[in-house]
Amino acid sequence: MDRFDEEGPSGLYDRDREGRPPKIDEEVEQEIERLLEQNPTGETPTERGENATRQETDRIAEHLERELGVDVHPETVRDALNRLDYSWTRPRRKLPPVDSEAYRKRLEAIVEAVSQADPDASVLAQGETTIK
Repeated sequence: MDRFDEEGPSGLYDRDREGRPPKIDEEVEQEIERLLEQNPTGETPTERGENATRQETDRIAEHLERELGVDVHPETVRDALNRLDYSWTRPRRKLPPVDSEAYRKRLEAIVEAVSQADPDASVLAQGETTIK
């Protein structure tokens, strides 16, 4: 309010501030864009032999450290992606289609095994989870 009293409405505008310069400057933003757009064939990182389904902020941060020597936190990368108008989301898990008849038979077999088991017995069923 002191600046408003001294300068009027123009005193309310933000001024340049001192402090550490941002780690993600124009050069780093260009490298992020190059990294995200270098894939004209549409291959996912998995198809290129990497252990990921898409580019992630921590993977981008590692790339910037390795290629440019810029040490940034994944949250800083996320902020830069927002400034660059990139949309980032977490991957959605999609369950494989289920054969309803096979599923029904499997459940019946489990119910049968549980009903015939001794009350103190443990009943184990093979899971449907695939670990990659």
